[in-house]
Amino acid sequence: MSFNPKTADLLTRTDPVSGWGNSLVADYLDTGTAKTTFNHPRPYVGRTNAGYPAAGLHTTLDIKRVPAWTDGQGRKHNPNYDGMTISGSFPSGHTTYAFSGGVGLATLFPQLGTEIVTRASEAGNNRIVLGVHYSLDIMGGRIDGEAGNTARWSDDQFRADKLMPAYNELQSYMANKCVSNNVVSKQSSDYDTVGACVAKLGANGDKGYANAFTDAVSTKPVTDRASAIDAYTARMSYGFAQDATKAGQSAVVPQGAENLLLTAFPDLSDAQRRQVLDASESDSGYPLDASSQGYQRLNLAKAFSAKVVLSADKSTILSLTFGNAKPQTSVVKSDDGITSLLTDFNAYWKAGVDVTDAGKAVLKHDDELTESINNKAFAEGKDGQGARAVSDAQMNSTNTLYDALGPVLGSYYKKAMDAGKLPKTAQYLAAMNKSASTSNAKATYQHPRPYIDRQN
Repeated sequence: MSFNPKTADLLTRTDPVSGWGNSLVADYLDTGTAKTTFNHPRPYVGRTNAGYPAAGLHTTLDIKRVPAWTDGQGRKHNPNYDGMTISGSFPSGHTTYAFSGGVGLATLFPQLGTEIVTRASEAGNNRIVLGVHYSLDIMGGRIDGEAGNTARWSDDQFRADKLMPAYNELQSYMANKCVSNNVVSKQSSDYDTVGACVAKLGANGDKGYANAFTDAVSTKPVTDRASAIDAYTARMSYGFAQDATKAGQSAVVPQGAENLLLTAFPDLSDAQRRQVLDASESDSGYPLDASSQGYQRLNLAKAFSAKVVLSADKSTILSLTFGNAKPQTSVVKSDDGITSLLTDFNAYWKAGVDVTDAGKAVLKHDDELTESINNKAFAEGKDGQGARAVSDAQMNSTNTLYDALGPVLGSYYKKAMDAGKLPKTAQYLAAMNKSASTSNAKATYQHPRPYIDRQN
């Protein structure tokens, strides 16, 4: 980080006297008062005087302690169990700082924001691995870290003096490294080059951040972006039961939290960035949600993977999808007649937005009919309608439409087309294919395929 002083100052400053890590993004963070207020003992500390017996809970937990050790480079590692016995567990200070740094770095490198904040969630989870914190402590630390960064990013002076200079510094440095190391060629924009470099290296997929450890909450290894989002989302609620009486409440986006997406979606307005957070947040009713002002529900791993499609005048978000390779904004072409003919679809369903009451009956019929036709065809066996459907999927009219002429004329037509005896006909059909494009409409409406899991 020595080549990036603004980034280092923002994220990794160390106090020269105490030696403790500190940073500009952490200046608003403090868990000391909260720890004193809640006075909750650590998992490895005897709990006989903390109300646990009266609650019918164990007075001790089976916690394995990791011994202090020195690695091959001579660095000492000490979990410091003895030093933490007098410090309360809730909320986790280490998790608070992990999320402060993680959200901070994700803001400077939004192309990998999903992976970065998921790695921060792993750092929080590792406090449970050591047996020094409970899962509720980690959830509280995440909330604290997110709130601290929101306060910083919402400070205009801080953004101008610290955040944006660090962002420009890191983006430029990474772009130049990718070009100088021939990962990608120079493009019109350094920051476009960063995105191309991430994609080329697979850092936002199966060649990037990974973690093979699984537990009762994160049940699958992190191997790509989709599994990273799953792990992050699982650690948001840690498997706690949802209070059914408080589930399904309207979304609550913390005031100023839209600023956490400033660099990921610079072309969006504050209201539109809030809409991204609104659509990506988790459900209500989990522990710590009621008093968190929306921070408990804030799913940044998901938000950093959003693809936003705007209307031609950029005033309206037409669709939102998550789990994409990068944070992305696109604008519908104003001269696209196909898309404009289909805007009624928005009355039934909008990606990333709750289905409207008017659309539910339409979509229910759509679902049931799709299942019915699909299931009936394949119940007939592999040589039935399914085989004809596979042939039609090639989108080659010579192979798929000839039988409309009947068995005799259809045979004449197909043989002639295959032999190249009808060049003008072939040229005409090819030209007609070019006039039919659905790519912009698909990008606009972002409707998932019937066979895809639609949970997200």
